[in-house]
Amino acid sequence: MTLRLSEELSYEQHRRRMEYFYYRKQLDLIILQFTLLDSYNNFKKAKCPYPFVDIKSLEHTFSYDDSIDVEYEHQNSALILFYEDKIDPKYERHFRFNSKNRVMQENFYPLLVVDNYNPEHQKMEHPEFENFFKKFLYVDSAILIQENEEKHYSMTNFHMRIDKSYYECTEQFAVFLRYVSRNLQELNPELKENMQAKIAQYYGFNYYRTSNRRQAAIVAASTINTDLDFIGTVYVSSSSERTLTKISEKGVSKYILLRLTPEEIEELNIIIGTNGNLNDYIIEMEQDSAIVILQVIYVPTTHSKPPEDDKLREFSAKNSWIKVEKQLIIPRLDKKNVAPIKIKKLYGCKIKADN
Repeated sequence: MTLRLSEELSYEQHRRRMEYFYYRKQLDLIILQFTLLDSYNNFKKAKCPYPFVDIKSLEHTFSYDDSIDVEYEHQNSALILFYEDKIDPKYERHFRFNSKNRVMQENFYPLLVVDNYNPEHQKMEHPEFENFFKKFLYVDSAILIQENEEKHYSMTNFHMRIDKSYYECTEQFAVFLRYVSRNLQELNPELKENMQAKIAQYYGFNYYRTSNRRQAAIVAASTINTDLDFIGTVYVSSSSERTLTKISEKGVSKYILLRLTPEEIEELNIIIGTNGNLNDYIIEMEQDSAIVILQVIYVPTTHSKPPEDDKLREFSAKNSWIKVEKQLIIPRLDKKNVAPIKIKKLYGCKIKADN
């Protein structure tokens, strides 16, 4: 199914989309705080060194992964689905959202305790939404935010399981991209496995190191691409990867905490120039090193877009399905009037401006 473009929306639908983007930006900040900054502070409180992500793992092939079999107990993990519209109940067989995991008082125990529960707090426009939402981030499985019956963006379900199989998701996406006409049985066993690996790459992951949570995120994101005609955003972070991945209609973004050397701090200061302030970007100093948030944005290649002529095409595992579009140092989360800085850092680069 094709996403409805802005030009195809009514005035009210367009206004609603702008509202969605506003609340998504708000959600970005909350989830970045929880998955990256709160995790960093957890390690500090435990007097453990923070395991910074090797930047090689962000290169577009995602063939390098330093998270092998290591689960960090101080690292916060999360899986959040945020939809522009309301998911049709027919998808309940894939996304287990039902009366038993709706956000309501009788469903909280024994997973969590919510004192003075107020249903208004689960609406994104409410001042207490952030505090209310954060309580549920510690509960395993997915959180669903979508339109409620009153057309408010609201946290409707938690502790939600995603049941659609990865194989079914791969098959559906392969048909969508016209690599097969009906099913994966049209490919030989090696190509079938390669296709499954490519789907993971498309969403920013290494297939051979994809945990249950990350696989669920892939399935959720793929369903948006193939089944829904409105925008959806998937956020996922695992205790091994130490990375926040955001998947949306704009592509894939990965966020990590990056430690800069004194030389890189000096270079970043030069890039920022006299119109900005280096301190607006530094999360914390560790001796002579600076901690910042790096965002890498990826976009699809022609090999991971449906062909314009809609004809079947040959699949090759050699073709990359994703490429790096931008690398950004984003400002501290409390600096809402400060813009990100475009840089180059991947592929063995020392940090430098991206003009």
